[in-house]
Amino acid sequence: MAEQDETGDMVPTLLEDCIHAHAAQVQEQSAFARRQFIRAAFAAIEAALFEIRKKLLQDRRSRRFDAGVVCLLRDETYGLDKKGQIVSSTRWGNFESSVLFLVRLYTQPLRSKRFRIDTSQKEWSDLKTALKVRHRLTHPKSEKDLDVSKTEYRATCDSLFWIFGLLQDATRVHLRRQERSINRQKQAFEKRQQDLKARTKKMLRELLADVAQGPQNQALNPAVGRGRPPAG
Repeated sequence: MAEQDETGDMVPTLLEDCIHAHAAQVQEQSAFARRQFIRAAFAAIEAALFEIRKKLLQDRRSRRFDAGVVCLLRDETYGLDKKGQIVSSTRWGNFESSVLFLVRLYTQPLRSKRFRIDTSQKEWSDLKTALKVRHRLTHPKSEKDLDVSKTEYRATCDSLFWIFGLLQDATRVHLRRQERSINRQKQAFEKRQQDLKARTKKMLRELLADVAQGPQNQALNPAVGRGRPPAG
């Protein structure tokens, strides 16, 4: 996966698509509207995960990720060609495994159980149900595959709210910690500046005191002023 500096307003735009698709479903109660929502929901989820992946790559040095983790974040794998040269190729990871990997890595510094995904809970089961529907719509084998039940639609809605809620909560905690860290650094910098200013003032006072005492010393010992060593 190539690193990119800008992705624009990709996630907000896709979330707006979800809102419009859900509104259409509420109004029309049609299979078409349900399919549109499923597609929009997974586009938004994958875009959010991409943003997390990009953030982790930006922090790879400060987080001290090893080469294996970086390759996974870049969706890359390496091998040798027939000439013995190193070649890279795109690694298409499993969606469920990628979610678990990215969320765990992103929330690891927070050291909180609230951000751990429990695969035995309903939220994970709903995501798996929604994923099956998405795969079915993407690769339909029959007309029946295009149907989306109310239960499947509800599971997709719940999955969207759950994954975005989890990532947003984790991001808020990250930002609060960063803000506290910045404030501590600012306070430490200001203290160093105050200490430096105090030391500078002290040195100036001592220097001025030495200058002020100079003529008095010469008056007590005129030989010093004439450049001759004082008599022993």
